[in-house]
Amino acid sequence: MMQKLTAFIFPHAYLSDGNLKRVLSFFDKVTLFQPWFFEKMPPMARECPDLVAVENPREDVRPKEGFKSLLADYRHWAETNYERGLPVFAAYARDRQENESHTWEIRSMIRNAGKSSEKDEAEKALKSHLALHLAEDMEEERQGAAHLLKSVEEFGSPLKGAVEEDLPGFVEELPRIDSEPFYSEERLTQILDAWFALFGEKVRDRVPFLTMNPQVMKFVKETWEEFAPERENAGYRSITFRSPNLSALTGHAFLTGREALFAEDKLRRKALAEWFSESGAAFPPETDLGDVPKRDTGYLRWTFLSFPDLGDWKMPKRYERIGELSGKILGLVEEAEADER
Repeated sequence: MMQKLTAFIFPHAYLSDGNLKRVLSFFDKVTLFQPWFFEKMPPMARECPDLVAVENPREDVRPKEGFKSLLADYRHWAETNYERGLPVFAAYARDRQENESHTWEIRSMIRNAGKSSEKDEAEKALKSHLALHLAEDMEEERQGAAHLLKSVEEFGSPLKGAVEEDLPGFVEELPRIDSEPFYSEERLTQILDAWFALFGEKVRDRVPFLTMNPQVMKFVKETWEEFAPERENAGYRSITFRSPNLSALTGHAFLTGREALFAEDKLRRKALAEWFSESGAAFPPETDLGDVPKRDTGYLRWTFLSFPDLGDWKMPKRYERIGELSGKILGLVEEAEADER
């Protein structure tokens, strides 16, 4: 019996049902990690828990009561302190939570005076929660802007006909939201740090991390290439292939269509499962896997990077969390162009 294909969604805290169905067009099951108090569950995770599992961090890193109001303050803070807001705000948040603690909590802090490590860990956890909540806010804004631009391209500008002259080339000259860097390097580093701080201990070797953000893949790939040690077998191995996109299907049609596709594409799925489970396994050439099954719902392009296990070697401190991908796999899923082969 073939090993099931599972993946950890990374570093997204939320995916729409459409994006989840893209991932599940090839994978059996995915795990989505969410910070505490996120309160935004994909409908598919509620309806199909056997396909989409949702997990929170450990209970002992759960922020104290009052986190929601802190988060509202942070969102306002971040608007005017984009790059420096998180470290500065975290100290303020810690003091505020301590000042609003109940009497028994204050007494406990007095009894444990001098145990700064616990306070440091609590502050790190708080910063991580704030970072991931804000990252999802930003991602939602990005997707909204991309959807608006796509609508303008498809249906025309709402100003069309309202002015005497058209604006030739206006839409064409707008930056491509899906291709332009959205996060600064500093912000992306914060997001990855926060994700690994809260969920790193939950991941298992050789179960791939899967992202839908090309900037995440590009950042990890380029950082690894720049800082990985110059020694034999320190480079990553990569594979790319296509598969049908079933995300346009709904309800029972998606589930039955997925079952039929998995049976039809079993050679490719079996080869990938073996590549995931064996660090030295070679992925067979496309000609050995048969033709990509034909579907009229479009196609997806999958790219996977397998990073070697570098043992005790560590990335520079600024990028140390990327070093946690040592011995692991990172994948990117994107919609393939209509004429892509």
